[in-house]
Amino acid sequence: MIKKIFEIVINWIKTHKYCFAMLYIPAYLIAFFSTNGLYEPSIIVHHPLDDVIPFVVEFVTVYMLWFPAIMLVLLIVMILSEKDFKQMAFVMFTGMTISLIIYAIIPTGLDLRPEVEVNGFCSWLINTVWSNDVPMNVCPSIHVSSSMAVFFVVWRGELFKKHPILKSIIMLFMVAICISTVFVKQHSVVDVFFGCLLTVILYVISEIYILFRRNRKTTCQKTEMS
Repeated sequence: MIKKIFEIVINWIKTHKYCFAMLYIPAYLIAFFSTNGLYEPSIIVHHPLDDVIPFVVEFVTVYMLWFPAIMLVLLIVMILSEKDFKQMAFVMFTGMTISLIIYAIIPTGLDLRPEVEVNGFCSWLINTVWSNDVPMNVCPSIHVSSSMAVFFVVWRGELFKKHPILKSIIMLFMVAICISTVFVKQHSVVDVFFGCLLTVILYVISEIYILFRRNRKTTCQKTEMS
């Protein structure tokens, strides 16, 4: 049984080679964690709104669900829609790469974290996160840019058009992840803004490219028929 499943998976991979784009994920994780905290931040990111937004420790559960949620959506889209997956992978992975380059050129940091006494699961979790993730390499926010990549492709893509409830759930959860970054003081609103801006630019570029490919294909077909 296991051998049969393994053969099915291997055969699927052979006929869907675009799935190799997922190899970017481990490469990104290695690059991020090996460079995080490597340089002293040259800019401490801050905005007056950061002082107004309260610290809500319960949002750490949403914040921590970012990676499994992103991976789950990527896998579902990869299996069910080649077109949507390629667009999502381009927007998300390019955004991650650009962010890493920006971090290397302009190291940024935060000074927003309050003292949190451990008196429950959420307070324990946030302290665990903070002890393993230094407040550096923050602008633009990769949490936000990748979540918005999912948001746009799910919203505008073909795959979820016939599943409006699931579509709405995914989109709302991606927004909740973006919001969680400021409520747990992992990011400034500045990081959120530039994370969103980065994804918007990359998404527009991907849409222009798709439109160009479509028009070029139509032109070639008309030329062949004439």
